[in-house]
Amino acid sequence: MPRILSKYTERLLAPREAFVIGLSGEYETLDGVKCKTEPVGTWNNRDGYFDEEFDGICQKLYGCPFATIRSIWFGRLGGRIGYIWDMVKMIKL
Repeated sequence: MPRILSKYTERLLAPREAFVIGLSGEYETLDGVKCKTEPVGTWNNRDGYFDEEFDGICQKLYGCPFATIRSIWFGRLGGRIGYIWDMVKMIKL
């Protein structure tokens, strides 16, 4: 089972590059939870158009701004993140 570089959370906002087998799949999280993912939404944030919306989402879900989440993913993925961001629902197996 492939690993996703995130702890388990009911909703995950992450760059497309985080989903090594696609948005719908079975993953093991960093904290050892086996789950399946189902897509909720996809955004092309090439020009930063959704940064404000992402700030609200990240504050609600994670208690921090989008800039922090983007930086975390940048580090986890070795700087290889693009402009496509996806939200998935994680369901424990």
